[in-house]
Amino acid sequence: MLRLSRFTFLVAVNGGSENWLIYNALTDMGVLVDSSIARPISEALTRGSGRMPFWRYEKNAGSVARLERVADTLPAPVTAELRRLAILVDPIKEELCIDSIVQDFLKPSCLKLTIAYSARCQMSCGYCFQSGRDKSRHHDQKLINKTIAWAEKYIRDHGLHALHLGLFGGEPLADCQIGLAYARGFKQLTERLSIPLEISLTTNGLNLSNEILTQLLSCGLTYVRVTLDGPPSIHDLRRPTNSGGGTFDRILANLRKSRQLDGFGIGVAVNVDETTSRSIGALLEILQEAELKEDLEIILEPVLPQFSIGAKQYDSAEQLRYLADAFHQVVEKQFASPLLPGMCGSCNVIQKNCFVVDWNGDLFRCSFTMLEKGMSCGSVGDGSRVSALTAAGNLQNNFDRASEVLNSCQDKQCPYLSLCGGGCRFQSWLADGDWAAPNCPEKLFNEIAADAFAHSFDLKARRR
Repeated sequence: MLRLSRFTFLVAVNGGSENWLIYNALTDMGVLVDSSIARPISEALTRGSGRMPFWRYEKNAGSVARLERVADTLPAPVTAELRRLAILVDPIKEELCIDSIVQDFLKPSCLKLTIAYSARCQMSCGYCFQSGRDKSRHHDQKLINKTIAWAEKYIRDHGLHALHLGLFGGEPLADCQIGLAYARGFKQLTERLSIPLEISLTTNGLNLSNEILTQLLSCGLTYVRVTLDGPPSIHDLRRPTNSGGGTFDRILANLRKSRQLDGFGIGVAVNVDETTSRSIGALLEILQEAELKEDLEIILEPVLPQFSIGAKQYDSAEQLRYLADAFHQVVEKQFASPLLPGMCGSCNVIQKNCFVVDWNGDLFRCSFTMLEKGMSCGSVGDGSRVSALTAAGNLQNNFDRASEVLNSCQDKQCPYLSLCGGGCRFQSWLADGDWAAPNCPEKLFNEIAADAFAHSFDLKARRR
């Protein structure tokens, strides 16, 4: 028995009179159909709100029966194509697939290790969540060796099959020789363990050079993330050097030079708030003029306050509006972007094999908590031991409960589950003082989903 996948979205294209996109959020595949095919599918789904008309699954009385009736209303060739795209599915197999995805969210077979090995930075960004750190802190060779030894023991003890290394800071390229030492050390480790290694670099871009990139590429670099907060008139005010100088032109020049190299992806991150949400289009025009449009993706993220400040300066509804405004500009300019802005898939906090190492060698589950000693869950000096969270008050044991959110999403049969992964746990704490509280950005998704899915489909067609 086949039924319509509950991760199916029906999107009006060009007004929706004749052209419709049937899109599956689980497989990231879709197909264009006419109104005769779209009609019975729309009858099985719920009309969503937003800029463009679209229909999506919503669990309610009779919803499953409606999904099951669709296959009987379609011509055999259409049924075959929708089955190939996993839009018509065996419901038992789909539920098993979702169980597998949730388990991968919770306990991936890869150690994801982000290392903030230097607290130094050449910039003075007013919104930096790391403000107040001791910028003299950095790793030395002894701590590098301890970190690599901890990772080896953790991988062996937990039977993991891959390693993702994130080079982070402060600004990691302010002490690039430490980063190169880590890249080479982990390359040797993964070769010894016969497991794959992927390296990502998060940098402000000021020291980005092809010489450094070439050395990192030889170790396994796959992705570089650079921040530009709008055109120069905005970016240079928000992200100046410590002496107050502008940084945009130098970063853009480094990005352009980097495209002389192959083998890694580039993400341009924008920290979205009231100011930057209105300037995305101007930034994208500059990137297009620099002939970078086809070489990068735009990553939209909300500006979040320091952990110690918390909810006093956080308005989640306002942030969602800014993200939606920014995303529509990305779609209008036809730049690549993750389907849902502000999301990093499943939150690092709920992933059992995901850690941040701070400048002192302490382990954390969330980079936003690195300035809070009480949020540490261990140290690379403790072998592979990861202790229980030792936070005070209502934060006690919340990380242990955070993964329960995914179970709630699964019970709700949310059609965004495979893309969202339960939402950001740090934002949950900001809003409710509870890392395990629901943080469902469904209103944002409903606002931008039609644009997002149609945009993704168009990009794939254009780049074939």
